[in-house]
Amino acid sequence: MELLHAIVQHQVFGQGEITLLDNEMVSVTFPKPYGKKKFLYPSAFQTHLTLTDEPLHSEMQLFLHENHVLIAAEQERAERSDRIARFRASSVEKAASPKPKKK
Repeated sequence: MELLHAIVQHQVFGQGEITLLDNEMVSVTFPKPYGKKKFLYPSAFQTHLTLTDEPLHSEMQLFLHENHVLIAAEQERAERSDRIARFRASSVEKAASPKPKKK
């Protein structure tokens, strides 16, 4: 998706042009008095910025949805891994603890 020089809308700053884009940041130049502002990419398009070009906007919404699904899957994988590690640590701890003596 080619976003460089795309026009975006911001609730406070108005319309601006994307002047720089990398994997983590998007720079947008707004009219005076606001000037150049930096936003986190791609999360800024969920909350602060709206692409004015409808095909680009639709493509960004699809990208954000796919990104959200990937993040949710990674979080679930990390939580599952953490649960397994806690279970294993608990099992080792139980195995290492002395057994009560039978009378």
